[in-house]
Amino acid sequence: MVRADGTGAIAEAVVGRWLTPQGAAAAPGLLDQLREMVLSTPAEGYASCCEAIAAMDLRDQLGSITAPTLLIAGAQDPATPPEHLQAVQRAVRDAELLVLDDAAHLANVEQPATVNAALLRHFTGPLTDDDRTAQGMRVRRAVLGEAHVDRAVAGTSAFTAPFQDFITRTAWGDVWSRPGLSRRERSIATLAALTALSHDEETGMHVRAALRNGLTREEIAEVLLHTGVYAGVPAANRAFARAARELDQLDEEQR
Repeated sequence: MVRADGTGAIAEAVVGRWLTPQGAAAAPGLLDQLREMVLSTPAEGYASCCEAIAAMDLRDQLGSITAPTLLIAGAQDPATPPEHLQAVQRAVRDAELLVLDDAAHLANVEQPATVNAALLRHFTGPLTDDDRTAQGMRVRRAVLGEAHVDRAVAGTSAFTAPFQDFITRTAWGDVWSRPGLSRRERSIATLAALTALSHDEETGMHVRAALRNGLTREEIAEVLLHTGVYAGVPAANRAFARAARELDQLDEEQR
């Protein structure tokens, strides 16, 4: 088809397999870039690559791999689904498989923080405390925002420094950096826990974090509503009031 009609004949179908529906909806400009990449590929080059892949079967050589191996699969990838990676894992000694729920073929594009953290752990081994602190500060700034973290750092004293180091290294450098959940999912869990425990001040901070991590205002409201069923209406009522104040303040800042 490509040789007859060019890469334009398959661009839409190919790119449609690379991202999850929610990932594509969140980054429409990215879809355009990916589509243009396929369209700009020479037809003969694309067709020849397809022929090479079609004729390639290295499964009988997988057992000869001795290097530590990390396999990363998008759970919603129709091109190379997790089942294919599971077969590789069975054949490669001590291979590790990471399956990302909210990812398709370009898992590293849809979940760069999770993939990068997994790769760093694989290539460098266990992180030192200094590594976790540096990584934690990067994640903390990405989730909570530069201004908030700058205020926290500026307000650190000799008395509070050990605690600041602890939350940066442990909460952000370890737990928030783990690959098992996306930042979006961690925001949902955090908001639910803060609501249940009536931690109002932290709730406001994490409402903003949830927006940065991809939740909509409607989804934040659903999290608080859902938590109210299990943690109690008064707790949810406090959380709704605190979240509403935070969103109003955010609107005022953006005017």
